[in-house]
Amino acid sequence: MADIYLRSSDGSDGDDGSTWALAKATLAAAITAAGAGGRVFVSDNHAESAASGKTLSGGTINAPVQILSVNDSGNPEPPTAILAGGTVTTTGANDITVRGYLHFVGITLSSAQNILFTGAESKITMQSSTLNLSGATGNISIGSSDTDTNL
Repeated sequence: MADIYLRSSDGSDGDDGSTWALAKATLAAAITAAGAGGRVFVSDNHAESAASGKTLSGGTINAPVQILSVNDSGNPEPPTAILAGGTVTTTGANDITVRGYLHFVGITLSSAQNILFTGAESKITMQSSTLNLSGATGNISIGSSDTDTNL
């Protein structure tokens, strides 16, 4: 369990994410580094885009990963102000898949294809967050016939 910082403007997945200066670049890497019960502080200016599918997964039922869009002005550590704006986007025929135990605050997930909430015994919470489908044929899907997924 750790506090991890995420900022696309100067982050690198090779860094450990322990400060704004050592921020991660992708949400998937930040969630992994935070571990169950950890927090990911996402810069409100974070604009992650990928031309491939994204899978966001982590946490446990008793220790979800918190993913919080925050104001990174002045580099407070840990941040004290939630400020919506952090965005993760896929382009083309690529999905965003969300599973596990994650709590999003102020985050936008945007896909040109599908946003899928799936996985055995997943519980995803989204507070002041946005789901955006930018393609003409995309879907938002919650669970499947063989999973227990809650959004």
